[in-house]
Amino acid sequence: MNSSTKNRVIPVVTDVVVPGNPDIIREAKARKAKEPVMQHAALNFQRRIDDVENVIGQTDTLSASRAHAIRAEISSSTLTKQS
Repeated sequence: MNSSTKNRVIPVVTDVVVPGNPDIIREAKARKAKEPVMQHAALNFQRRIDDVENVIGQTDTLSASRAHAIRAEISSSTLTKQS
């Protein structure tokens, strides 16, 4: 091993957050209070998307099978062009 790999220094940051800083504590608590609301909104949004997909008949398996058919068609057309 060369000497540069033996003596690597990893910088350590110690003074970014002061323990007990009231501004940081207040900000963290505010963020934590908003988390459940955002998670609930995200779940509600996903349920609404699922409802719309069910109504129009779009499912994950249908999307996957459509993608497979498109790839197969492109693959077969590429093979016939090369022949």
